[in-house]
Amino acid sequence: VQSVALYQILALQVAVDP
Repeated sequence: VQSVALYQILALQVAVDP
């Protein structure tokens, strides 16, 4: 279930740099 971790990282990056 590594895709979940990757998705969370992506969401965090989008939140940091919208």
